[in-house]
This record gives sequence, structure tokens and C-alpha cells, in this order.
Amino acid sequence: MFILIVESNEARSGVKGNPVLTKKGDRFLVENENEGWVEATSSRWREKINKGAKLFETVAEAESFAHRWQGHPWWCRPNGNYEVINVKPVFEKITVGYERAKKVK
Repeated sequence: MFILIVESNEARSGVKGNPVLTKKGDRFLVENENEGWVEATSSRWREKINKGAKLFETVAEAESFAHRWQGHPWWCRPNGNYEVINVKPVFEKITVGYERAKKVK
């Protein structure tokens, strides 16, 4: 499995003074958008891969996506630079309930 980190162009807000929201070169992790109204969304890359990351089966699939994706939300504006990272799942054992074990005398 692979994930995709994209690099962004600068994005400025429309408010007075045009403060910069995204600097050229800022990096974003491509993530699943659970409501399904866009193909993918993103969050700022902070070296943590959360379970919402969009997964790709192959490097070629991730690269193809990187070349065509326009970015989301609007302040993520891919500039053509990206990194494909090979990942593996991390599991956590949790208790969800109990079942009867041996009968007590």
C-alpha cells in the first residue's frame, strides 16, 4: 500500500491584506473524503500517517492520481511535486466486550 504527499503552490485568502494560507512548498497528505462529494481531500503533512490517508495499491496508481488531482480544500494547490510513501497497517488490540469462559465451581 502507498500514500501520497503533494507539494502546494502558494494560496492566499480573499480577506483584506491577502494573508498567505499556504506557502509555496507546503506539503499535504492526501486523504479520503468520507462524505464522498470530492474524490479526495488533504491535511497538512506533519509526519504522521493517520488512518484516513488515501491508500493506493501501486506506485503507478499513486503517481497517476498525483498528476491529475487538482487539490482539496482550495488552499491545497498541487504544484506537480509529490512523494509516494510505502506504508503498512498498524493494529491496536482493543476490548470490545466479553464472552463466557470456564464455568466457576
